[in-house]
Formats: sequence, C-alpha cells, structure tokens
Amino acid sequence: MRTATARPVVRPIQKPLVLERRGAFFVNYRHGTRYGGGTITVGQMYVEYEVPADARRRDRPVVLLPGGCHTGATYDETPDGREGWRTHFLRHGFPVYLVEWAGRGASGFDPSTIHQAREERNPGILPRFLHLSHEEAWTAFRFGPEPGVRYPGLRFPLEAIEHYYAQLIPNTEAVLPEPELATADALVALLERIGGAVVIGHSRAGNAMLPAAVRRPDLFKCLVELEPIGCRGLYSDADVPALARVPFLSVFGDYLQGTMWQPFADECRELVEKLTAAGGTARHLPLAQAGITGNSHMLMMENNSLELAGMLVRWIDDTVPSLKQRL
Repeated sequence: MRTATARPVVRPIQKPLVLERRGAFFVNYRHGTRYGGGTITVGQMYVEYEVPADARRRDRPVVLLPGGCHTGATYDETPDGREGWRTHFLRHGFPVYLVEWAGRGASGFDPSTIHQAREERNPGILPRFLHLSHEEAWTAFRFGPEPGVRYPGLRFPLEAIEHYYAQLIPNTEAVLPEPELATADALVALLERIGGAVVIGHSRAGNAMLPAAVRRPDLFKCLVELEPIGCRGLYSDADVPALARVPFLSVFGDYLQGTMWQPFADECRELVEKLTAAGGTARHLPLAQAGITGNSHMLMMENNSLELAGMLVRWIDDTVPSLKQRL
C-alpha cells in the first residue's frame, strides 16, 4: 500500500473571523424500524451553521450543498490549505449553512438493507454505493484526459491531490428509495426553518436542488448550480413559470469538449433560455468563454477559487437585492 505524502501547507495570514454564533442541528428526521427490531431515526439531514458578527448580508443566508461522493469538506479549507468558500462567504457577511446529503456523511444512514442481505444471504437486494477510485476521479473531474496526465493550465492544486482523495466517500444515500428526493425534502425543511436562502450546490446536488426549487420557489432567494449533472428531466415545461421566479445561475469550468459534462452544460443553457423567455433572471456561465480558463469540475478548490467565489458574491448582490435595498 502506498503511503500518502503530507500536503503542502499554504495558509496566508487572514484577519480573524469573528462569529456571532455557530451550531449544528438536524432537519427532516422521522422514525423508522431497524432491521431486526427497534426504532431508529431515518431521512435526517445534518446542518452546520455559522453567523458572522458582521452579518451585513444577514437576510441572504447561503446554503452550501456538496456533490456526489463528497461531504461538506468540499467547501472548507482547500486541499492545499487555502481558505475555502465556507469562510469566504462568512467574511462577506453571509450566514452560512453547510449541509450533508440525507443518508451520507454526518447525516448517517440506515444499514438495514445491508444487515438483511447478510442474514438472508441475498446480495441481490444490496444497493450500489458509488465510490470513485483515484483514477476515476482524475478523469471524471477533468484533472486530465487520463490518470496521471494533467490538462495544460489546470488550476486544481495537484500537489495536494492525496489530501483531496481522502475526501472521497461512498454515496451511502443509495440505501434510500429515492436519494435525491430525500435530500430535496430535507432541503425544503431547512429553508422553511431559516426562512429561505441563497442555495449553492455542486454536481449531483443539482438533482436535489432543482426539484426542491420547483416545489417551493418562494424559499429560494436564488439558485446557483456548479457543474450540475444536467438540468433536464428534473422539471416539466409546466414547472418553468414557477422556476422563473428563482434567479438561476449555472457555472461550468474548462476542458468540457468530448466529456460527459458538455451535454450537461448544454442542458443548463437550454434551461436558462426557457427561464429567460418566461421572464426570469437566469444566466449560463461557461468560465472558459468568459476568459477564465483552466478550471476543472472542483471549482471551489482551485487556485482561483476565491476569485470565483467573489464572482458569485457580486452576482448575488446584483441579482438578489438586500432587504435594505428593497425598503
């Protein structure tokens, strides 16, 4: 077994971040029956929150949802030790809610199907837990065209790749009958509790966020999709007028041509066209076409990650007026 090398530590000096409060809670939990007997809690979503002392954007809290095979670590410190989006949004005065998928990470999961398969010696009932290998992640997330070969100009900090690989976990939410809808339910429950929010999600998160926005557009101050796994099949044409009430932004990085991500980007562009035609505020942003090149799938970890976060802050300010501006 190969031993991972220690990551480089790159921690620029930052002004201390002062919090008004922080904490954690669960939403959307319900009772279930454990295989073999007994009552357990299922369907819950784990939420960590922080409110900065300088919460000048208090009325526009930000919810951050990771993609498949990832946890909230996606938005924490970058693999090479730089400040992540979680604290960047806090420094800009947004309360931040960092959530985990229902059935994954700190949300926990129900192992009943695994126990049942063992006891009944019936592996056919076991769900498939997607767990990407290092080689699969390298090509799927567009670090390069094949494992170990990097794209020219790549912005991902490959010198810290081992620390990034340590973040990858199985999609244990596969034990749920409808994993995306379970997280969509939990997301709606969270937004009902906090009174609506700016919702930012990565990759597979789009499969939960868009159905949630269709159901409760009134709770979404805006919806930011970071390289979602498509924008088709998650809504019907009858849903477009409701979705058009939610300001929408889809963002894609570089090296899309010839990958599975190009059709996904095309789907999001089509959705933006529909939303705009329905009177909504929507934008599709391929970064390379805007002159920002070298970004992979992992936008929030790259050497221009704070530049990209700054773009999102400006878009939110321009698109979602503050309460003070509305008065």
